[in-house]
Amino acid sequence: MAEVESLLVARDPDLLPLLQIPAAAAADEDRIVCYRLEELRAGRPTVFCLAADHYPSREVREGEAARCGDSMLAVLHEEHAASLRSLEEEVHSPWNRGAGSVSWDEVCAARTSLELVEELRRTAEGRQGD
Repeated sequence: MAEVESLLVARDPDLLPLLQIPAAAAADEDRIVCYRLEELRAGRPTVFCLAADHYPSREVREGEAARCGDSMLAVLHEEHAASLRSLEEEVHSPWNRGAGSVSWDEVCAARTSLELVEELRRTAEGRQGD
């Protein structure tokens, strides 16, 4: 990730790369989640994303990152909720058998992760009201 961070900042100095979110499905791409310094200066925690699969082999163009959420916690909530939905669908499917199948333990772990993100959101919202 360090190489990707350096490339992104060199090509678009307003980007602040934060993390890479792995794709939930094989057909999807990993995403690099970033803040824009201009947005942060304006007091907005807006989050921007880039498809990670092309970096560092592809040149980053300034302004290429697309808005993907109002805040980091909103993006994390969306990702965890989508993961939980996917696991719940898979665990109930008739082909969920044998090696590589989804277990109820995985569904419970995903639900717990989503609940932790929701708790973080409530805590952050409570602090904004202070």
